Amino acid sequence: MSKQKVFGLLIILALSAFTLAVFAGGKIQYVKSALRTETRWTGNPLIPGKGVCDPAVRIFNGKFYLFATHDTPMDAPQRKGYKGFYMTDWWVWSSTNLADWHLESKLKPDIFGMKGITDCWATDGLSKNGKYYWYVCTPESTYVAVSNSPKGPWTSPLGSKSLMAGRDPALFMDNDGTAYLITGVWTYKIARLKGNLISLAEKPHSIKIINPRGPYNHNGDNTKEPTDDKPYLNKRDGWYYLSWGCYYAMSRNIYGPYICKGSFLREKDIDPKLLQEPWDKDRHGSFFEWKRQWYFICNDRKLSKGMPFRNCVISYVKYKKNGEIEPIKITVKGVRVVSTPDAYTTPVK
Repeated sequence: MSKQKVFGLLIILALSAFTLAVFAGGKIQYVKSALRTETRWTGNPLIPGKGVCDPAVRIFNGKFYLFATHDTPMDAPQRKGYKGFYMTDWWVWSSTNLADWHLESKLKPDIFGMKGITDCWATDGLSKNGKYYWYVCTPESTYVAVSNSPKGPWTSPLGSKSLMAGRDPALFMDNDGTAYLITGVWTYKIARLKGNLISLAEKPHSIKIINPRGPYNHNGDNTKEPTDDKPYLNKRDGWYYLSWGCYYAMSRNIYGPYICKGSFLREKDIDPKLLQEPWDKDRHGSFFEWKRQWYFICNDRKLSKGMPFRNCVISYVKYKKNGEIEPIKITVKGVRVVSTPDAYTTPVK
């Protein structure tokens, strides 16, 4: 072989090796980048030390909004030594990845003509036709505020009048766009809302739950406290899921009757670092779906400074073939962030 041919062959081999190295390097860099994303987790609790609790997550325009109650720190001077629940406003937090949260808006009870109250209890939100609806409650009644943005400013379309009797509102919008409001403790009522989302379209109906269970009713013999407060309603594959804390029931009809399935949380599935006592009480929370993956977010008080000052934790949700919820695991890692556009298009296995 001539020197020219040998030299040409060496050049070709060198260029090929360089191209392969660049390609491999790029692939390795891509894999490493993907691994960095894959191994970034939200951590639990979310937004620690802020008193964020009773979380209800909604997704508006591809962004996560957390409607929450706000516990006041135990050493806050305004408590003046009071050791019970002390809540003077409601919060909305936002995130684009489930890990980094920003306080978007605060709502004071003054907007409803109530000043100085310290029982601003559970909350939820909806959006329709470019407007945002914030549902809040006191121990007796549920109110609604409206805004053109989750940031506010908020107005009270009903003035000081409540929307529905009962506390701990849960909002649900069905596939046809019809919205419903559920309130109550121990027993729940549901009412269809009008299209304006600020008035009832019907008289509230009582929801029947067959064989109810709850954190105060493990064996079914506590008829006075059969379930819990803070109900929630979501839908999957034609099933309506009515939940209260970590207990739930299922029905094919939104009005019920619902058949109780027990708890989807077990003591053994909670990381010891997050194992509060009792493990199933005050698990007020909500379900939401993002890119075919379901999530559950709820209260947790293990790492907070006492029962009246709580955090919230997030977990994955999986379902059995019959629609029932598989036992949920609460870990200190939480869930993976969702910031990569092409990641998490399939549920976690």
